[in-house]
Amino acid sequence: MAHRKGSLGVGADGDITIYNINPQQLDPNNYEALLRTFRKAEYTIKGGEIVVAKGEIVSIPEKQTYYSEVHVEDETEKEMLADVKEWFRYYTLGFANYPTPKKYLTNPTPIKVNCER
Repeated sequence: MAHRKGSLGVGADGDITIYNINPQQLDPNNYEALLRTFRKAEYTIKGGEIVVAKGEIVSIPEKQTYYSEVHVEDETEKEMLADVKEWFRYYTLGFANYPTPKKYLTNPTPIKVNCER
């Protein structure tokens, strides 16, 4: 996800919040004024779309669910699942009820782990 999150580079999600702050008038020692300033965003941009303007919500972006898509050798997966299933002996929720099928995810987006590139 590093190529999509944590930067404003090309191909990144473009999530940013902009506040109306004049750094020449900002008193970093005035805690209450700082809190008031950060309570109302001038703009919030999510996924390249303006969702807040002048402190008001103007749109609700499409939700997205990230999940891990892990690829390991079959034998390694069997060993790991046996270990995890053992933990579920102590849970009130059974192992078979734990995974969430993709059909219940909103805009599912896999994070591939241990995959060929």
